[in-house]
Amino acid sequence: MNRRQLLISFALLTVAAKLNAQEPSQDSARERWNRLSDEEKAALREKWKKFQSLPPEKKEKIRASLSKFKKLDPEQRARIKENLAKWKALPPEKREELKQKFKKLNNLDPEKKRHLRERFNKWNKMSPEQKDRFRQRAKKRRRS
Repeated sequence: MNRRQLLISFALLTVAAKLNAQEPSQDSARERWNRLSDEEKAALREKWKKFQSLPPEKKEKIRASLSKFKKLDPEQRARIKENLAKWKALPPEKREELKQKFKKLNNLDPEKKRHLRERFNKWNKMSPEQKDRFRQRAKKRRRS
């Protein structure tokens, strides 16, 4: 699933979750729809048109992602929504740069991926002071 489909699926999910969280379960879909603002309705219509234009296999992938998302605990959902908001806030050039880096990482051989994952985990376990020392050493090496 590419980023576009992922964004569409999470946008639909976000709106659906918002509706479910705000409204009692006995409300009909029409009642919930009527309470949406015109902007929210327009956004949903646009997302629905994009979804409907997708090939069936892409739609199924999105449905599967939505199903997985619904099974996540609230903390995980919040983290995904936060990351999606950060992604949307990025300038297009930065998004494209990150997409290219992601593609490059995905094309690495398994051994290199494993090595990078180990280094990343080691970095995440470092204290802020250790990270600062590491950065300083790296700067010195680049200057030499």
